[in-house]
Amino acid sequence: MPNWCSCTVEITHKDPEKVKEFKEAFMRKDIANHFLPEPDWMKTPNDKGELPTIKEVGEWKIPYFGMDQDMRFRDWRDKHWGTHKFLFDIEGDGLEMDDIKNEDVKGVYVHFMSAWNPPVELFKHLETLGFEYMMECYEPDLGIDETHMSEYWLPKDQVDPT
Repeated sequence: MPNWCSCTVEITHKDPEKVKEFKEAFMRKDIANHFLPEPDWMKTPNDKGELPTIKEVGEWKIPYFGMDQDMRFRDWRDKHWGTHKFLFDIEGDGLEMDDIKNEDVKGVYVHFMSAWNPPVELFKHLETLGFEYMMECYEPDLGIDETHMSEYWLPKDQVDPT
């Protein structure tokens, strides 16, 4: 069982449609795959050129190579998203969103949990798409108490409305 890292993010974009897109992806619990999709692992051969097979374990369908579970997704997610699992992958818990109450700024505040580490790499990717963000992360057992922000982050209370 992972240690859950609590993440609170203020995220903005100059284009209100991009904010809407982020909000919709967040409410679908899919910000990572929406903005930075992972490969289709069932169609992606491993380093031996093999495709995985599916083993059913209860209601779960899990890809395997022989006797070994296919864990490539985990390495890929850690590298590209900064974490391999979000708590909103599990129904219901930890999902919060609120619009920024400043008519000059288009964005939202969101709160979610991620496994072990904050999704810093994902938010760096969002920055390349024009998003600006400030993310505060806390996980006491691992000693994570960090703030990450985009290069040109300007807090909402410092926005010049002119």
